[in-house]
Amino acid sequence: MPIDYDTVLKGDVLWVTALGETMSVDVLVEYVRAMTQDALDMGVKKVLVDNRRIIGAMDVLQSHDFAVDVEEQIELAKTIRWAVVTSPERMKALRFFETVARNRGLSILAFDTIEEAEDWLAV
Repeated sequence: MPIDYDTVLKGDVLWVTALGETMSVDVLVEYVRAMTQDALDMGVKKVLVDNRRIIGAMDVLQSHDFAVDVEEQIELAKTIRWAVVTSPERMKALRFFETVARNRGLSILAFDTIEEAEDWLAV
């Protein structure tokens, strides 16, 4: 199953709630590309992504490749501040992705709770 998501604009933040499976790096890159375009279409620079209902986790190599591909293929993703909430079993892979992505110029942080993500985006 690919990743499906719903969006809601709350003030200056695009809220994304996703459901699906991390099947491949290519699927994840297309997911980020679509969210980036949605944010740009709505004129926002902050995105809160709730990935807690995503099934599966990336390994370290996939996390690295995902971050590199996003940076290289989706230049406009660097113009957005990303707060990503995930489940505990996916946090290790997301933290590694976060590190690689931040080192490549993306503004992204991983969170355990929606409240923490909201607080970071509010700053």
